[in-house]
This record gives sequence, C-alpha cells and structure tokens, in this order.
Amino acid sequence: MSTRLLKAKEGFSEVTNDVKVDLLRGFNLLVEEYYKSEHSVSFYADKLFKSPKTLSNTFSKFNTTPLQIIHERIILEAKRLLIYTDKTAKEIAYEIGFDDASHLSRLFKNQTQQSPSDFKKQLKKSF
Repeated sequence: MSTRLLKAKEGFSEVTNDVKVDLLRGFNLLVEEYYKSEHSVSFYADKLFKSPKTLSNTFSKFNTTPLQIIHERIILEAKRLLIYTDKTAKEIAYEIGFDDASHLSRLFKNQTQQSPSDFKKQLKKSF
C-alpha cells in the first residue's frame, strides 16, 4: 500500500522515487517479518540504517506514519485470529507480542472503535 501511495504521488524524480520506494518496501517487509515481536519505529529505522525521524518524514508525505503502518499490521493479525480461531483476546495479545493484554485491547479499540471481544461478538451475530 505504501509503495502504491508513493508511486501515485507526483513531483518525485525517478532517482528519488526509486530510493523512497526501496525504503518503503524495505520497511513493509521488515514489519511483516517482525510485527509480532517489535512494535517500535526505532527498531525498524535501525534495521534500515535510517533515523526514526527520516522514516517518519518519508511517510508524512503520504499522510501516514511508520507507527500507523505497524499498528495496522498488528490489528490486521488480531482480527484474523479473532475471526479464524477460538483464541481469547488475551491469548492473541501474547501471541502478537504484548506483555499485557490491555495494551492490545486499547490499541484495537483506538483503531476499530470497538474492543476485541465486541468485534468477536459482532462476527457471531452476522453468521
């Protein structure tokens, strides 16, 4: 998604575009690999040999932040597990790398406007 946003953005030279696309692609690949264990932008910035500020500035041109991308991936996995497994929100939180289930619950509610348990209840009603 980030790569598509970048390509759609006007005003970039080909060289700049390639560098930014590579950075965003690298970031997305790292998020996909480490989202269950690493939730901080600084971890991904270190892996990409960039500062967190540089990473944030690159994403700011597309009205998103690296942290939002990380959170979206975590929420996507939480939703997947809520839909396709019988795991509790607490079990899912630990599987996704949270030490405290309330952290995932708070993030989930901020992103979706409902708690994980409400999300699961809503699914059961629709089937």
